[in-house]
Order: sequence, then structure tokens, then C-alpha cells
Amino acid sequence: MSCLSGQSQGQPVAAQSFKIIGEVKREVKISVYDLEKYRGALVKDVVITNHLGEVKSRIKKLTGVLLRDVLANVEIKVNTTRSQRVLPGLQIG
Repeated sequence: MSCLSGQSQGQPVAAQSFKIIGEVKREVKISVYDLEKYRGALVKDVVITNHLGEVKSRIKKLTGVLLRDVLANVEIKVNTTRSQRVLPGLQIG
């Protein structure tokens, strides 16, 4: 399992972690080790295309982690009055 960090015109470098920042109550750092604790999920085949949209290859039989599982414990800063209308499934606090 790895996360790729883009490098301009060079080889991609595997990232060991990423941060969840922005409209959250506190910044959260997720490492590759943390991701391994989540239940794996099958991911649909990924089609790789070029800038013209031409199919170059397919990656099959992927497993990954669901974003909703990673974000489940992240507290998002929202106006509670509006969030009840806009985000009915989101549990706050």
C-alpha cells in the first residue's frame, strides 16, 4: 500500500502520510500504517487514460480503504443549523 506524491517531470515518490486540513476542528495526519488498520474494500477497475482521453491501460483487482471510513472520526467545522439541512447523514460532535 502506498500513496504517491507528485513530482513535476520526475518519478513519483511514495508518500508515507497525508494530512486532513481546512474546515476541520483539528488537523489530522494519516500514515500508511494508520490506513492498514482499516478494513479493505474492493475497488472497481481503474482505467488509465492520457490527456486526450485515450485508454492506455487498466489496473484490475485493487483493494483500498473507503474515504468515509477515514473521515468518520474527523470533526468537520460546520454551522449546525445549516448542516442539518445540507448534510443530513453527518454526525456532528
